[in-house]
Amino acid sequence: MILELAEGDTPSTLLDSFEAWWCEGKQIPSIVDYCNACTQIDSLRGTRVAWELAMVDLEFRWRKTTDPTLRRSTHWYVKNLAEYGFEELDRRELSLHEWIVRSRWGDQPTLDEFVAEQWPEKTAHEREDYRRELREQLELLFPIECNVGNETQHLLRVYLQTPCLVGRQRSTDRPAPSCQYDEAQGLWRLVVSGRSQNSVSREQLQLERVAMNLVRAVPLSDVVSSYVGDNCLANGKATDLKISPRGTELRFGNVCLYLRRV
Repeated sequence: MILELAEGDTPSTLLDSFEAWWCEGKQIPSIVDYCNACTQIDSLRGTRVAWELAMVDLEFRWRKTTDPTLRRSTHWYVKNLAEYGFEELDRRELSLHEWIVRSRWGDQPTLDEFVAEQWPEKTAHEREDYRRELREQLELLFPIECNVGNETQHLLRVYLQTPCLVGRQRSTDRPAPSCQYDEAQGLWRLVVSGRSQNSVSREQLQLERVAMNLVRAVPLSDVVSSYVGDNCLANGKATDLKISPRGTELRFGNVCLYLRRV
């Protein structure tokens, strides 16, 4: 690979050049060579060139290669680009990018797997904060549509935001059907039936998005069972449900939740 960098180059032109090498597909460009060349140009010193190149390099390595030896994680860039100005802020931002890239084009890790891999040295509080940020990104970019219905009609359509507690209306809830954020509990609440309709428990089950195509369901009711197809979910036990564009159906009492990735 022959680099043609010159004084006056900007991060934008460097990025275009780097992407062009990837798109041509003849040879994988060396990000270390690029970063090393950038340090020789006065106008580029102090810029976030290493981070910008890393964002591109990581994405293309997951999009365009299937060889696991060619794919890289944020840890590689932290180790190999530190001398070119790659900092702690860059690490967090690149890690979030890696989460989305791998969810879209890669191995689709779960939240727990990815957090443990990326931040093993962090405290439990720091890891939970990071986990929440990852989940929010996943739900924003790869939404799951949740349709609520009963035996006779369709009741509500929302995009699923989690963690979400599903159940019948409490005295403090808006009338069913509704979806609202419960500040006290720090989670969303999906109200699927009225206060007097005891075919559904007030706390029927909790849902959490844990991967690109996975929603974790935990039944909470001792009275009303929850089903996926003909399978009764064990009360209090987490079950990861695979969600596809065709959808997955959850049933309890006279209510049905239909989850579909859009």
